[in-house]
Amino acid sequence: MADTDEAQQPPPTEPAKDDTAVVPMEPIVADPSTSAAMEKALLADDADAVQKELDGGLELSEYLTRETLEKLYKQALEDATAEQKESMVYTNMVNKFIEDGKYEGHSFLHILGEIMSHDLIEDYEIPNLYDDKKADRPLELHDLFIWAAITGRTKLTKLFWNIDSDQIVSGLIACMMFTFTAKHLPDDIYHADLREDLFKLSIFEPACLFSTNGNQELNQL
Repeated sequence: MADTDEAQQPPPTEPAKDDTAVVPMEPIVADPSTSAAMEKALLADDADAVQKELDGGLELSEYLTRETLEKLYKQALEDATAEQKESMVYTNMVNKFIEDGKYEGHSFLHILGEIMSHDLIEDYEIPNLYDDKKADRPLELHDLFIWAAITGRTKLTKLFWNIDSDQIVSGLIACMMFTFTAKHLPDDIYHADLREDLFKLSIFEPACLFSTNGNQELNQL
């Protein structure tokens, strides 16, 4: 009788699938060939090639990660001539802090953000743009604008300024960067011309302040 009862029992059913379960999405990564072309154009200060990549459908949100931005800073310093390296005040300061053990355990970008926050705009308290605690912040065009200004990519600085949605803010940041860099160059005749050029660039600051429509192009100032 026991055997008959067991034969009549329905087969066990599988638990119902939960259709509401959230499946984690894989991070979207830019096409490697497109990323390589963009990196090459950025490091070469090739504004036309960068514009071509942007017009060709390159998604900045997919391409520009913290890892990519940090790589661009380090590669720009590696590729620079001895004279160019001296003018890269920010990256030199970051490397010095790393060697001295200051901000130990923090990333290159975090240290750069600290320098910008505390030393660039001395009269204001601004947050660290690249705080390691906020590493998930999406990077945008102005992050490339800052990179271009810091690493001396003048053509790209103009390009990113012209297509940025907040030109006045970006322009002011660049002007303060130029002034900051000029003040921190070695005080000798060998750097006199570079200091003068940087101070000339800083005249864009008042021009940005008095821009009324927010879309006047840098090369028209």
